[in-house]
Amino acid sequence: MKHFLLGALFLSLPVFAQETLKLSPEGIKPVVVELEGKSATDMYITAKQWVNTYFNNPKRALKAEIENDMIRVDGYCQDCFGIKAIAMIMYDYSYTLEIYFKDGKYKYDVQITKLSDDGAPLSYTYTAFYKNDGSLRKMYQKSVETMEASLNETFTSFQDYMSGKTQKAKSDW
Repeated sequence: MKHFLLGALFLSLPVFAQETLKLSPEGIKPVVVELEGKSATDMYITAKQWVNTYFNNPKRALKAEIENDMIRVDGYCQDCFGIKAIAMIMYDYSYTLEIYFKDGKYKYDVQITKLSDDGAPLSYTYTAFYKNDGSLRKMYQKSVETMEASLNETFTSFQDYMSGKTQKAKSDW
């Protein structure tokens, strides 16, 4: 009986699963994150603060904004995905991030826009990682793993900032 009660208790607790971004031949599916009690205005302000702290040149990164509704950011990730040949060869990618706000939730939508090698564009896009049937090409397995890891690092940083986990407190110096 004790085990039944403990099982029922755990089943009744809310589960907070961290969303992750997954790359597919179609791109990256947008993620909607609920933040109960937060207004679209509050989230918009917090997201702009995150841009100012996360990006090296936030004025250059922020490409568009509609007050209290959305922001668009262009980013660049150097040495953020690799191709396994004899050794792991690292490459860069550029992306566009659009974040939309509604009371109690936001939508995080990221698109890979360009693959490059030290700024020089590669002759293919991430869709080359996949065969015509949608399955992953073996030689690009590490590419997808490392790209997803870097995309999710940025996404986790944003989520933590939005939820208040990593916002910097003002010091009383």
